[in-house]
Amino acid sequence: LHFVKGIQGLEVQRTTKYSDYQFTEIEPRLFRLKGNVIKEANMLAKSDEYWAKVRQVPLTKKESTMDVFMNRIEQIPGFKYVIFGAKALIENFVETGSKNHPSKFDFGPINTMITSNYVNGTRFRLSGM
Repeated sequence: LHFVKGIQGLEVQRTTKYSDYQFTEIEPRLFRLKGNVIKEANMLAKSDEYWAKVRQVPLTKKESTMDVFMNRIEQIPGFKYVIFGAKALIENFVETGSKNHPSKFDFGPINTMITSNYVNGTRFRLSGM
């Protein structure tokens, strides 16, 4: 954080609220399901007004200006590469798309692209999804 003057530290706060929660026992067969997380088909196309209406806890002023902060921080010379490296390590995949053009292929997992052991030596693997 010493790259950006005026920032003393970093604080992350996560609030999780549930509504319409039931305490009844869950059928064991539901834990055996395989597949992706179920998402609403047009969730990315929803307006900010919609999300403000259905949000259980309203955003604070700092939370609502986070996109402006990220846009400003990306304008710092060289910081885009720091964000790229951090995202690659945290997400374990490298996106090939941009904000305007969604990614059709992502390289990864990053943590297994270069491996080494005493039997096979160094191995390089290129994969993606």
